[in-house]
Amino acid sequence: MSFIARAYGLHFLAIIALIAAGVFVLDVSFPLGIAACVPYIALVLTGLWHPRRNFVFVLAATGSVLTVLGYFFSAPYEIDWMVLTDRGQTILVIWITAALCYRRKGWEAELEARIQRRTMELSKEIDKRKSMEIIIHRNEVMASFPEENPSPLLMFTQDGRLSYANKASAPLLDYFKFGIDQPAPEEWRLIFAELLKSARTSETPEVYMECVCGESAFSLLFMKMRLSFIHMRSPYGIKVYGRSITKRKHAEAAMLAAKEQYQDLYENAPSAYCSISYENGLIVRHNAAFIHLFGYEHDELANMTLFDLYAHPLDDNLKDEELSTLPNEERETGWIERQMRRKNGEIIWVSLSGKPAKIADGETAKFRLIITNITELVQTRHDLIEQKLHLSNYAEELKANTQSLEASFEELKIQRDKAEAAGLAKSQFLNTMSHELRTPLNAVMGFSAIMIKQTFGPLGSPLYAEYAKDIYQSGSDLLSMIENILEMSKIDATECRIHREAFILADLTSEVFASVKGRADENKISLINEISPELPLLFADKKAIRQILINLIVNAIKFSHEGGAVVVAAKALTPHFNITVTDTGVGISGENISTAMEPFSQIERSNHKKQEGMGLGLPLCKALTELHGGELRIDSELGKGTKVTVTLPVSTQITWSPSMSVGIAVLDSDHKILLAVIDRLVASSWVGDGHKVVKDAIEALSVFGEIHLGIEEVLMDALEYPDAEEHKAEHEKFRSWVSDLKKNYGERKNPHEIAEIGDYLGKWFIHHILTVDKAYSEFFDHKAEDVSTRLADYIGVMRTLNYTGAKKALEDRQCPM
Repeated sequence: MSFIARAYGLHFLAIIALIAAGVFVLDVSFPLGIAACVPYIALVLTGLWHPRRNFVFVLAATGSVLTVLGYFFSAPYEIDWMVLTDRGQTILVIWITAALCYRRKGWEAELEARIQRRTMELSKEIDKRKSMEIIIHRNEVMASFPEENPSPLLMFTQDGRLSYANKASAPLLDYFKFGIDQPAPEEWRLIFAELLKSARTSETPEVYMECVCGESAFSLLFMKMRLSFIHMRSPYGIKVYGRSITKRKHAEAAMLAAKEQYQDLYENAPSAYCSISYENGLIVRHNAAFIHLFGYEHDELANMTLFDLYAHPLDDNLKDEELSTLPNEERETGWIERQMRRKNGEIIWVSLSGKPAKIADGETAKFRLIITNITELVQTRHDLIEQKLHLSNYAEELKANTQSLEASFEELKIQRDKAEAAGLAKSQFLNTMSHELRTPLNAVMGFSAIMIKQTFGPLGSPLYAEYAKDIYQSGSDLLSMIENILEMSKIDATECRIHREAFILADLTSEVFASVKGRADENKISLINEISPELPLLFADKKAIRQILINLIVNAIKFSHEGGAVVVAAKALTPHFNITVTDTGVGISGENISTAMEPFSQIERSNHKKQEGMGLGLPLCKALTELHGGELRIDSELGKGTKVTVTLPVSTQITWSPSMSVGIAVLDSDHKILLAVIDRLVASSWVGDGHKVVKDAIEALSVFGEIHLGIEEVLMDALEYPDAEEHKAEHEKFRSWVSDLKKNYGERKNPHEIAEIGDYLGKWFIHHILTVDKAYSEFFDHKAEDVSTRLADYIGVMRTLNYTGAKKALEDRQCPM
């Protein structure tokens, strides 16, 4: 069609061009074209056949231009003003003709539109009438066999009595309770009266009515009908057509319920909902949560827009931009955060989300919004950002501090290396000094001892003996000072190690008393040993405990008045072993006790002469006690004496009593192992059922018949322990005993001869089993279910074959070294 229209337009323009050319030729052929101006009007009239309405103005412009050109190209004429007037009138007539043609074409277009519109209306009316004819025809067909019609059909006379009803009308008749030749319900009769008013007119009024009959629903059509087939005085009656609308009513009821449920959910939702207009943001609907969130009443929100709730006003351009950010048909979801203001002026952060609402034809586009208060969330987010910034700054500070600490660490490392070098130099100096001082000092003390004893004859004057005695005593004090200095230097350099062994504290105290008795007698001080022989064996470094006792007792003698006493006592109180040294001396004030514990510090004691010394006695005792894991405490009062308590952990004591029996656990003959223990009951609990416990090695010989126990492998392990060098002589002696036992046992028939070897073995066991603290604790704290396996694990630690000699040694309270 577009090609045909385009072809038609080209042909038309060609014709117009030919006409224009012909008129122009005619115009220039006459003198000044006096008579040829009129054909230009005909050129404009040709525009009536062009499809475009405004094309006449194009032709008018063309005719005007040709009229002006004709004046210049035509032959001259005598009366020039007449020619000009004629051509001016021609141009005026051309445009008047163009205007009339334009208007005529507009009238034609309007007329054509009206005709087309009326034609469409008539077409719709014809379609409607055809539909009605179809319906009427269908009804007439159905009426021809009304009993088969599935819809109700009733006929009434003009006075409202039922004259006919088909089978499908039964629900209506049952519900309204009337039948043939009975009057219709009152409301129906009112409808009948209105319909029969127009009985003599050509109109055919209709009335629709819906009624519910129990569980069924019907749509009833009341219409006037001619009663030509009924012999009655009036030819008009009422026909009622029915149609079941039960399903539609059920659907409407369900839709209404859903609508009510939606409305209930909408109104009672915990979140704020509102609907706004897309045109201006006007709030057209909202729920109770929306009112609660912003604090406005329902009437106050009637004329408010969403932008009225913003914390900061927006101009019109920004409002349009804000609306464009909301979801639309192309963008159905969205979420923006905004600040809004409540009625009370409080500013809150909210999130706006939702989607466009579905609208019916003719309704304004809406948008459903879900508004959530996120003020706390925004605050939390802000706090997190601040915390992150704070942590970042803190991390920078930590980094700077770490760098500073690293620099300080390097500096401390350098200082430590210097201190270690200085300590090493000090230790070397002290070792050299002790060696250089000890040699001449021992010589002085040796010669002093010779002079005191007058070994090579009398000295002459008694004063020489006194002087020699003073020299010997001063040398002893000086040697003690040197020993203390060396011991403290070892402790400071962490080179001092303790070597635990079992010993009887009462015996050790008696030895110390014997060594200091001379000094005590000079000051007329009594030495009292209150340590009970029944106390458990002390498992500690004997040399260190001796040093502690000597220092404490010497200090007590120094600061005691003549006729005073020094008392040494001990108690085994689980989980501690306490040793106390008490004197009746001048005492120490409370504020000076801590000073007395510092190395090389001396304190003045009232009413007492200043004593010689370097202030190392108490610090050395404290250090040696702490090496055992213990504690040294001083309780003193001026003028009432001093009490020093040395507290050692429970692992330093071993429970023993002379009344305990000695047991030897004999395991099976395949293993050939003897386990020596102090208590036979303990042995029985260790070995369990199926093994025999005897009282000594002699009884064990009668059980085994031999004593070969693989002792060489067992005892050789002893040489691998740290104290092997110290006890090398013992090990060598033991090795010869073992060799002699293996070699000569077969020739020895006397069990007591064998027991003599056991005497030493038992003593050796007592010494060595108690010097291995870890193995001792593990073995004695955990009762083995399989003793043979446990012994196999600890055989190198136990190092024993019998306990006969140990029994005798323990009963005599002589713990072997």
